[in-house]
Amino acid sequence: MLNKRYAVVDLETTGNDMNGENRIIQIGCTFIENGRIVDEYSSDVNPERSVPAMITRLTGITQERVDTAPKFSDIAGKVFAMLQGTNFVAHNVNFDFPFLNDEFMRSGYPSLDTPAIDTVTLSQVIFAKAPGYRLRDLTHYLGIEHLNPHSANSDSRATAYVLIHLLKKIQGLPLVTLKELAKLGEALPRDTFEVVKDALNINKERKKDLPSNLVVVNGIALRRPDGYQTAPLDKIAEFPMTKKEKQHLFGDYLAIRKTQSSLMNYVFRNLRKENIKNLVIEAPTGMGKTLGYLLPLAYLSVIENRQMVVSVPTTILQEQVLQEGNRVLNRILPTPINLEIVKSNHNYLDLNLLEKQLKNGQLSKESKLLAMKVMVWLLETNTGDLDEINQHVGFSNFIEEVRYRGGAIQGETNPFFEFDFYRRNLARRQTANVLITNHNFLIKNIDEFVKKNNYNSPFLVVDEAQHFVSDLKQFNEIIIDLTTLLNKVTKINENIKDWLFKTQRNGQATRLSQNDLQSTQNVLLRLTNDIEDFQAILFAKFVKKFTHTQLTGQPFELAIDTSFLLRKNAEWKRIYDDLANGMVAIQKLIQQSNEDYLLSEDRDLLLNIQTDAEIFEIAYEMMKKIIQKKPKGEVFSVLVGANHDQRSIRVAREIAEATAFYNSKVEKTFAKTLLIGGTLFAGHNRKYFLQNFDFNSDSTKIRTFNSEIDYKNRLKFEVLDSDFSISQEKSYQNYEQFLAESIYKLTKGIDKQTLVLFNSLETLAHVYGLLRMTDLNEDRKVLAQGINGSRAKIIREFNDEENAIVLGAASFWEGVDFPGDQLEYLIITRLPFRSPEDKLSQLAKVTSKNVFQSFLLPDALLTFKQGIGRVIRKSDDRGAVVVLDRRIIDRKYGKQFISQLPNGVENKINDVEKIRNDLKNFYRSK
Repeated sequence: MLNKRYAVVDLETTGNDMNGENRIIQIGCTFIENGRIVDEYSSDVNPERSVPAMITRLTGITQERVDTAPKFSDIAGKVFAMLQGTNFVAHNVNFDFPFLNDEFMRSGYPSLDTPAIDTVTLSQVIFAKAPGYRLRDLTHYLGIEHLNPHSANSDSRATAYVLIHLLKKIQGLPLVTLKELAKLGEALPRDTFEVVKDALNINKERKKDLPSNLVVVNGIALRRPDGYQTAPLDKIAEFPMTKKEKQHLFGDYLAIRKTQSSLMNYVFRNLRKENIKNLVIEAPTGMGKTLGYLLPLAYLSVIENRQMVVSVPTTILQEQVLQEGNRVLNRILPTPINLEIVKSNHNYLDLNLLEKQLKNGQLSKESKLLAMKVMVWLLETNTGDLDEINQHVGFSNFIEEVRYRGGAIQGETNPFFEFDFYRRNLARRQTANVLITNHNFLIKNIDEFVKKNNYNSPFLVVDEAQHFVSDLKQFNEIIIDLTTLLNKVTKINENIKDWLFKTQRNGQATRLSQNDLQSTQNVLLRLTNDIEDFQAILFAKFVKKFTHTQLTGQPFELAIDTSFLLRKNAEWKRIYDDLANGMVAIQKLIQQSNEDYLLSEDRDLLLNIQTDAEIFEIAYEMMKKIIQKKPKGEVFSVLVGANHDQRSIRVAREIAEATAFYNSKVEKTFAKTLLIGGTLFAGHNRKYFLQNFDFNSDSTKIRTFNSEIDYKNRLKFEVLDSDFSISQEKSYQNYEQFLAESIYKLTKGIDKQTLVLFNSLETLAHVYGLLRMTDLNEDRKVLAQGINGSRAKIIREFNDEENAIVLGAASFWEGVDFPGDQLEYLIITRLPFRSPEDKLSQLAKVTSKNVFQSFLLPDALLTFKQGIGRVIRKSDDRGAVVVLDRRIIDRKYGKQFISQLPNGVENKINDVEKIRNDLKNFYRSK
């Protein structure tokens, strides 16, 4: 295995299409023997055609450079000879191997007849926790130096080191795991499977003992559970209130930060006061907010004998808080505390289901690759949390098939009982000092946080509390998923049709008559027609006229007239009644079938029908809530799928008020609550946020901390002074042309990492199209939300560049954090007012007469403030913001937007050339 000779090849080409037109412009080859690099070769290649500007920008290889390089036919003989007798390796072998062979054949040589190994898929299997599988992702993950990405010699050398890591790790896998990988390994591309077989044969010969940290259960190798001990609650010192005490605690590991230290003291003091029930804190970006509340929580947990519950918006942020607790907090505490993640059981691997899937002989190629990944991951994970895995394959439901679906494994006779991940998580929750959950789980499962064992009632910290408000409103949402319901009805009908055909063909004599089957089928056909008719009504009335304004391939949501829905109550009622009749008919089939002797295949059909029919009861109960309740204080909306067709329509109902849940559930479960976030208040307007909670002023303390960041010298803010006014626009085409021209002028020659924020994905797409017709894309990468892949993919590509431009909307306003100094320049195309048709705008109408003042304006102010916050995240960041919307200077409310700027930031109004010069001087003075 390690003693084989590997030739690791990378090609730079004029394009990625393997259509016979593209050619090699650079080749790099690194040779490995006995686990180390022994030789290297690289050469530029004259492609005998033009090198696209995009390729030059990506690789740095210019037309002038390749014009003087040898043609491939000149070096073909040498390269062909070097590769003989080797194992060909590439990072995406299905591109490099055939591409190189095409060049050989054009030069009069035969195709290479050597084993071809792919490091992409092998890495996807072996490095289960890697954040990505591009070469630069893996080199960063493995700590490999990779100085010149997209240079063939640098890439081939980096891939060679990745291969060395892979070979060593594969050879070190236990024999039982390698045997499982061998059963699945044919899913690997070309000859990559040979690597697994070689490792298996070597391990069979060596007969190594299983490492002590692993155990084999039912043929599956697992990491042994780590011991879990609770922190001795009586051995923690007093809280360090003074600077001297904090210095003693932090030692050389942490520096004292004045604002963070003040936050720590403020949280500790006020949560200790008996008369304080609620604490609301706006803590600015860059002050170390997470540790600012975790440190006092650790002491409070011990002093007051309480569990502390921290809730954050996402599961990713849960992991970040956990890391801050384990890597920073526990490093400085005199006695470490226990922090535990709290998620849905659906996040955890079910070992019983995994065992069942491994015995399934019908796994797809993609499922086999994911199964291999899971087998390797099980040697490393102590939690079984599937969020740890990079689920790289997008066309397999394998992960869904091995997730938890019910409670923890209960039977101690089950071989997996001791190792059941979710059961172990539940046990650790009981004694943890700090529980870290997410807003959705907290809202839906708040009863799981009642006081445990001998603890007093817990305290709650809601981080990024502005998101908690919207999550509360969504909790009250009822969705009638007409699309899924229709699909399930169709599937059940097809199964009954098959069953009916078989009984007719075989003359099957059972108590389950053909009439029963036919009757059930008729009920389901009526239900199908009713659903399709209602979807057609909604599509014609609300959706059709908006489809042309929505971005292709993107789902969207529209608020609908409640009175219209009430007028269509007869249509609702028909679906409701047919659901009831369908449930009765299917239940009759199940009851009668249980009394009959059924063939195995018939039992499978019945089980499929029973499983698919579970949605009937869910849909029935939801429709019952809508039909029987008067829609006072409610808003209905239509959710339209990515295809924008009537079959993708769902209906949702939301409750406008969110305060009831907080008052009835949160305050009864938790002794005290801290709501904290970076952007809770729109300037001095605190009412917009606080009205969602109905706090008692006598038991609530509110504070906004000032930032230590020198915004005056680190943030540049300018407004474009142009003749174009949004309120006077003659057409949307003119507006889009204005935006495209302004963005071009404000970014051309200002080579900074740039984010351009829009309010509309449709406008974004049109402006992107206009920018593509300029030379901007030749100099730098321009990426657009909804066009260039998922949000995660866009962020990843943006972070890889030095002067990229991202056009974003929606979540890019405040839901995206760019690491380090990755974001240096922000352009705001339009003040972020919501559309009056927006669902949240409609919800606001229910509770307020002046929606603009009570909701639209404060909501836009907060969003604007959050957008500005994208640029400066810590004290050494530097950046600029340019606004293209004149309303910020022309309208009376514009002053309120200006007031959201951090202290010390000057507002300047200039034409485009003056702004360009100001920005160049600003960045030059860095």
